[in-house]
Amino acid sequence: MGQLQTVDGLTHKQLKRKLGRPTKYTQAILAKTIEYLSTYKDKGELIPTRAGLALFLELDRETVTTWANDKEKPEFSRLIHALDAGQEVDALSGGLKGTYNPKIAALVLSKHGYTEGSQAATGVSITVNVDRSCNEVSIDGEVVND
Repeated sequence: MGQLQTVDGLTHKQLKRKLGRPTKYTQAILAKTIEYLSTYKDKGELIPTRAGLALFLELDRETVTTWANDKEKPEFSRLIHALDAGQEVDALSGGLKGTYNPKIAALVLSKHGYTEGSQAATGVSITVNVDRSCNEVSIDGEVVND
């Protein structure tokens, strides 16, 4: 127990792939993904999305995500990272310019680690002393010269 059983020297994953439906993943998929990244705005999309790519490739969005996380598909994974980065840049730029609805921009950016509002630190205290007679500022006892 604990060891992976093989049939004809194939692992379970390799056997499943060999016996299952043939994959739709081909070099043509990579070419179409690059085409999508180059033309999504021409198709009326404001930002690149995995859903938009899935529609363009005629695949399920789940398949796009599965392939993006598949270590055996590093080229596709890099293209999805480029899509995600493009989405982040477009949403941030559109939000800053005011061309995108702020709530939608915030929602998209939240998927990239951005948060709204201020975060309060708990259990942290900082002492700031200002001595106006000699124009010194000290933070936690250390003099800071401006």
